[in-house]
Amino acid sequence: MDEITTTNLSDPSVADDVFATIAALCACRAPGVAAIGGLDVQRAEGFLRNGDVVRGVKVAVGAGDVVVDLNVTLWDEMPIPQIAATLQSEVKHWIEEMIGHSVSAVNVTVEDIRSQAMQDVEIDSPVALSQAVGV
Repeated sequence: MDEITTTNLSDPSVADDVFATIAALCACRAPGVAAIGGLDVQRAEGFLRNGDVVRGVKVAVGAGDVVVDLNVTLWDEMPIPQIAATLQSEVKHWIEEMIGHSVSAVNVTVEDIRSQAMQDVEIDSPVALSQAVGV
């Protein structure tokens, strides 16, 4: 049988953008999240697939711990505390699982709420907006 030997190698260096990408992917896939940093989740995922960093995610990597700030827009279908708790749990889990750094905080800021009823309405003028909301 072959023996596996290990050496004392240092931990790999991971760019801050990798942490941000993991956090953004978690937010894109979380139920109730409509947008990240003002970008619809579908557009944000497209940016991520192309290797671009998504605005609305900030990461501070310190000596052994990570702090993530997420700015999101939510659908009005679920309670805000429930969505925020899911985001915090998922981001923490996946960063720790994939990279091995401890996450000390995931701060979620809700920038806006979108109505599911408004999801398919195209608003291109103040008149269209007033018609859509029934004013």
